[in-house]
Amino acid sequence: MLLMTFIRVSRRLVSRRLTWNFCKVITARMSIEKNVACYETIYRNVVNGKAEPMSVPAENLVRMIKLERIAPQVAESDVALDFGCGDGRNTKFLSDRGYQIIATDVSQAAIDATRLRMGAKPIQTVVLGIGAHRIPAADGALSLIVSWETLHWLGSREMFAHYFREFVRVLEPRGHLVFTMPTEQHYIKLNALEIGFSQYQCQSENREDMIMYAPNLPTLRVIIREHGFALKTVKTYAFGDDSPEWGGAHNRFSMYAFHCVAA
Repeated sequence: MLLMTFIRVSRRLVSRRLTWNFCKVITARMSIEKNVACYETIYRNVVNGKAEPMSVPAENLVRMIKLERIAPQVAESDVALDFGCGDGRNTKFLSDRGYQIIATDVSQAAIDATRLRMGAKPIQTVVLGIGAHRIPAADGALSLIVSWETLHWLGSREMFAHYFREFVRVLEPRGHLVFTMPTEQHYIKLNALEIGFSQYQCQSENREDMIMYAPNLPTLRVIIREHGFALKTVKTYAFGDDSPEWGGAHNRFSMYAFHCVAA
């Protein structure tokens, strides 16, 4: 009797947990769809000449790549992935550094803007779409992956883990992974509602109701280690000012930047 009661209760708890996890994934997917709609507008305006693209690569990415001495072993042969390429400003930087390029994004307009920036330079571009997809590269084919100010918008632990497994699959031994995640002082995270483990519903203007997956630094260190990466460097950077756009001087755009090496 007690055993049957225990089994029934356990099944209910498991069912509720699975339902809750499923709801979190669906909520994150809806958030990504909202992000896509936003970026489609932004980057389509760039493609149509109605807005100017960012003129230079992210300065903190450039600084990390150069300070960590990350460069192709064989110029024009080693392949780098720009995961979440946006308008292609970092894509072009990696290409100019001597990498063959694969650029992915969830937005077709972003891919179009990247191709426009790259001009005649050879590049493989792929719209990954929403959800868990296979990165368009063979096992061990890449020497570098860059995902700059992107991964937290995957929105859930499940999606984050999926793409980390994909990074492991496509990187060659000793290949480099460079990525960013929000710090605890990021203004969006500070103003967000925590709706799950490291999962936040944004309240800030222009990001309202979008879902962000943003573990703290100790958790990120564990995730990196559990996926077989060696963490070489972690740095922080922040920018913003007193204007309302940034939420005040104490609520700045604050990010961790990681350099990891595959086993």
